[in-house]
Amino acid sequence: MSSPYVGRYCISPRNRVPSDQSILGFHEPTDMLLGFPIASDNVNNPDDDLIDPRRNASWDHHDLVLHYAYKEIAAYVADGEHFTVPVVVYVYRRDRDLRWSEIKAYLQDGLIPDHYPPRQPDGPLSPINEPMNADNFRILARRFRLDTIVYSKVDWVTEVIHERSTNRVVQPHYMDFEEMFWSGPGITWDPTYFRTVRPAEIHSLVLFRRRVWYLNGLQPSFDIGYHFRMGHNHVRSAYPPSDKV
Repeated sequence: MSSPYVGRYCISPRNRVPSDQSILGFHEPTDMLLGFPIASDNVNNPDDDLIDPRRNASWDHHDLVLHYAYKEIAAYVADGEHFTVPVVVYVYRRDRDLRWSEIKAYLQDGLIPDHYPPRQPDGPLSPINEPMNADNFRILARRFRLDTIVYSKVDWVTEVIHERSTNRVVQPHYMDFEEMFWSGPGITWDPTYFRTVRPAEIHSLVLFRRRVWYLNGLQPSFDIGYHFRMGHNHVRSAYPPSDKV
C-alpha cells in the first residue's frame, strides 16, 4: 500500500462514524477504510443488548449490515502505458449502536430507533440519512420474529427473538461463540479433525449443536481452528464430531 493511499484514506479519527449522506449514490471517499481493514475494533463489551459494538466493516456482504458505495480511480500499467479506470468500491458496515431491544421494539410495536430517521432528499442528487434510514432498519429487523414462550410448569412467560430462515433462537451476545464451542454436556472435540476443518464447518457445527442463530461466527471459528493447528488442544477426549451429529 503506497504512502499517498494511506495518507488519503487513514486520516479520519478513530471515533468518527461514516457519512450518512451520499452524492450521486457515493459516500465521502475519506470514509472508505474507516474501521476496516486498517482501523478495526475488537471490543469485549459486557452489554448483552448491543448487537455488535465493534466497528465492524467488510468488503463482503454479511449479516445486518448497511451498504456504502465509494467512487475510486484505479491505475494500471499495460505495455508500458498508464491507464486509469473509474471503479466502485463497496463496504458493508454494521451499526455499532444497534440493540436487540430496538429490534424487539420494532417487532412488538413497529417502533423505529431515532438514529434511523426517514430518508430525506436534499435536492435531486444528495439524499440525507442514506444508508442509515427507517426503510433500511425495517429490512434489517424483518429478518427476525418475536415469539412468546409459556413455561406452564413454572408459570413463566418470556419473549424470544427467532431468526426466520433457520427458525432458531438468536444468541444475543457477540462474544459467546467460543464459550458455546467449548462448553456443554457431552461436548468433546477431536484435535486431528479441527486442524484441517474449514472455519465455515466449525461455524455450522456449533450452531447445529446449540440450535441457535449467531451473528458473528466465522471469525471466532477461524481462531478456534488456528488454536488447534498450533497445538492448543484443550480437549478431554477424541472423536470426530461428525460421528456424533
